[in-house]
Amino acid sequence: MLEPADLERPCPFDNRRHNTQDTATLGTLETLPVELLQMILLDLDLQSLTPLRSANRHTRLTIDTLWHYNEIIHYL
Repeated sequence: MLEPADLERPCPFDNRRHNTQDTATLGTLETLPVELLQMILLDLDLQSLTPLRSANRHTRLTIDTLWHYNEIIHYL
């Protein structure tokens, strides 16, 4: 049997919200206007967005704001 702690471990494609105390940011990408950042992220394919999303909490939340991404994930 799997332990409950093993089930809670985030995986790269985990689309649930986790209460991590991650203080990492998007780095220099954070200086871009939100609209431009979203345009850049929308040019990435799903195979690129998924590992980028797992980089840190801030990146995950930024990618989660893309409705295109959420529509795709909803149907997987």
